[in-house]
This record gives sequence, C-alpha cells and structure tokens, in this order.
Amino acid sequence: MRNLLIATVLATPCLAQEPVTFTINQSASQWSWSGNSSLGPINGNPSTSFAVTGDFVLQMTAGAQPIQTAQFLPGGAAAVVPDLSGVIPNPLPFLPPLATIDVTNLVLEFTSAPFAVDASGNFNALGTTTALSGTLTVAPLTGGTTVTDLTGVSGDPQPLPGSISVIGNTVSLTSNNSGSFDFTDPASGISASFNLAGVLAGSWSAPAPSNYCSAAINSTGNIGQLSLTGSQRLQDDQLVLTATGLPTTQFAYFIVAPSQGFIATPPGSQGNICLSGGIGRYTALVGQTDGAGTFSRDLGVASIPVNPAVAPQPGETWNFQLWHRDTNPTPTSNFTVGLQLTFAP
Repeated sequence: MRNLLIATVLATPCLAQEPVTFTINQSASQWSWSGNSSLGPINGNPSTSFAVTGDFVLQMTAGAQPIQTAQFLPGGAAAVVPDLSGVIPNPLPFLPPLATIDVTNLVLEFTSAPFAVDASGNFNALGTTTALSGTLTVAPLTGGTTVTDLTGVSGDPQPLPGSISVIGNTVSLTSNNSGSFDFTDPASGISASFNLAGVLAGSWSAPAPSNYCSAAINSTGNIGQLSLTGSQRLQDDQLVLTATGLPTTQFAYFIVAPSQGFIATPPGSQGNICLSGGIGRYTALVGQTDGAGTFSRDLGVASIPVNPAVAPQPGETWNFQLWHRDTNPTPTSNFTVGLQLTFAP
C-alpha cells in the first residue's frame, strides 16, 4: 500500500483549475442597439431594446482578496431576445422605407484579456463581443433581398468596466458591455453598422460537496464516510474534513487528487482508491482515529500537497479520501468514500 501511494504521489497531477460558467440574469441584462447606414440612420422597428440570456465563461484566481484576477473565456453563449429589426426611413415619409434590416437568431460570446479585480470587486477589462451565430437579412426598396451569415463576426475590443461580488458560495458579476458590427450588403451596396450596448449580469454558485465512489466495509461493519465540516470558501481558510464510521485508534491521513478514479483493493488494502491524476498525501496531519471512530483535520487552503504543491483556486474541483489502517481480521488498510469539493472564492 505504501509503495502504491508513493508511486501515485510522484505522478504529475492533471490541472484541476477550470473556468466556470455563469448563468445570465436576463431581467438585469438589458441592452439597446443603434445603427447607421450609407443611406441614413437605422431606426428600431418597433424598438431598439433587447435582452441577452444564456451564459458566459469566467476564469478566476484568488489572492489578497477573494478574487484577484479574472478573464472572460470562450465557451459561453448569450442569445439575443427578441430578434433585432430596423428600417432605414425614406426621406419622403409617405413612401416606404429605403430598406428593412433584420438580425435573427443572434447568439453572442464575450471574451477578454485577463484583468485585475480590486479589493472592492471593481474591474476594468477590455472585452470583445463575437457572434456565434446569426443571420442578417437586408431588403432594399429596390432590388433583391440578401441574407448574410454573421457567424464569427466580431467587433473591436471595447472597455468593459464592472464589478464582482461574493456572497456565501455565490459569485455575481455585473458589467457594462458593448460591441459594434459592420457590414456591407453585396447586392445593394448598402453599408451599415450596428452598435450594441447594455448590462451583462450573471452569477455562479459553487456546488455543494458530494460523495462519490463505493467504499469497502471495514472491521466495524460500516463504510467509512467523509464530509466537509468546515467551509469550501477559500477566504474562510477552514477546510475541515471529518471521516466517520472508522475503526478506533488506527493511524489515518487524508489523500487528495484533481481527478476521480477507481482502483479496487490495491496491494495491502481491502478498500478502493477513488482518486487519480497524481495523488497527494496530507502526511503532516497524520494521526489516529478517536474512540468514536472519527478522524477530523483542518487541511487549510494554502497548499494542496500534490507534486508540485498548488494553491486551490475559485472554481477548481478537488477530490478527497481518508486512508486508514485496520485489522480485519489481519492487519490491512481501507479507504472512506470519496468527497468531491468545488472551491468558492
């Protein structure tokens, strides 16, 4: 058993850090558009108001404050509702408009360069708005209607000021966003630009810790259980894990890895290893189970002892187990169930 854990701890771990997906608050994410063309202004038909709904992706890192830096990453999809519709009015108001312009099924993606977040949660980023899909239809007063696919069209980077707040395990972001899309209708030669501006608001909540993987019965006739009795918030620095249902007065310590796995009854053990990707051991916190068959430790969040050691970041998911000695009926060892834990800022 010891040789197996030495081999796994020396393996290079897979990076656990992953971007997180924020759900857009549609009611708070209200936008408007304006437009100009080579034939004159584009007026809303009937309105220039719309909202965005869906999600966006954010990468966060912790530091002196709950969130030190962040970045909008590809992967989100924000649908525009309703479709955009406009007209280029005729200088002679009693005549039909010079053209109608419709943008349908428009889905946007928001990206940015990495940006700093101050102690109050405020930031100033440089963001880019890209159309993941959408269709532009131009119907001029004279000539045929043309249809253009907007997929992949993006505007120039624009200032993206905003703020991030953390309440409990939930992160909320609000920013003032904008984008500009230029086009030329190949049939009529009409050139135009659409300018979009509004609020992007969304939130992400770290999921509650959950158990996974089957554990083997130990000498008590029970399965070793594992739970978080501290906090999954990095700013609290109280990563207390508690294992129960264990044999009494047996040596034990926690192990951790970025990925889940399954190795049944490794040499010297009657249990199952439910970790993979480079296993770390909290050997500095080794001890004995108490008279009630319980083992609890505050692991802290400054460092996760994989190889090399890393500091966990918001949105990362790590997986934990407890290894313990046992006599069942001969000397052996066992493991608790696994615990999947996603860190909140």
